[in-house]
Amino acid sequence: MKIVQLLFALVVTFMFLSGCGQDQGSDIVRSMEDEQQQGDPLDFVERPSIKEQNRERQPVDGETVSYADQFGYFLTTFYGHITNMKPYFYEDQGDEQLLQNVKNELQAIKKKSDVIYQMPVPEVFQGLHLNHETTRIELNLFQEKMEQQDLPAGDEFEQHRLYYENVVINLKQMEREYNRVIEEVGMK
Repeated sequence: MKIVQLLFALVVTFMFLSGCGQDQGSDIVRSMEDEQQQGDPLDFVERPSIKEQNRERQPVDGETVSYADQFGYFLTTFYGHITNMKPYFYEDQGDEQLLQNVKNELQAIKKKSDVIYQMPVPEVFQGLHLNHETTRIELNLFQEKMEQQDLPAGDEFEQHRLYYENVVINLKQMEREYNRVIEEVGMK
């Protein structure tokens, strides 16, 4: 009798294990796809966006919004000025008019940078302010080098292009930090 029970237990265990082995990975994927097509019964409720969640957690004061607007405009105009300089560094390096255009664009960036730098900086934008300070240092070096030369040749030109590229890199770092902060506080 015990042998029959043992044999029965082994057969049942074997059938159970063989039944579990038939569940292929493709069957699992197919069942997941079927569930997605059927839809989630709770899907009628719209999930809140990150922006809404951040506004609920942390209200944004007017000073922060104003600073964000001003800095966003500064970044946009900064990109415009940098783009206007590009032909000198990548197309017609020997053009006196393009060189003068680079000098004018640098002066315009510096003026706008000075205005932003003098504004009171909200706490959430302190990291952006540090990036802005670094960019101002690069701008000063770049402007100093460009003002000293008329039409640089060879190595001088390559050095000037390097300053230009450093300013572009700093501009992109400021933009990333700006976007990170405005998303964090729920303004984006």
